Amino acid sequence: MKSKWPNEHAQALLHFFIEIESSPFVTRENGKKALLTYAARVRRNWMDMMKGGGKVFNIALINNELLESVSREIQSKMTAELQRQ
Repeated sequence: MKSKWPNEHAQALLHFFIEIESSPFVTRENGKKALLTYAARVRRNWMDMMKGGGKVFNIALINNELLESVSREIQSKMTAELQRQ
């Protein structure tokens, strides 16, 4: 199936998923959940920017600060959930 995307966008998306799949973050507590949440948010933002016709960021470059933030958010939610039980 041929994409209508520019080749550099298709390649960036491919490399994004390779980076997610091979991230050492996966070995952390809740690492898989953090990576999946990060991937969903970043991919949605990237797609929205692309559809809007504006300049898009390089999705293949993992934003470690954002990933850490997502991880802290998940940990906070899980802690709150445990306290409610």
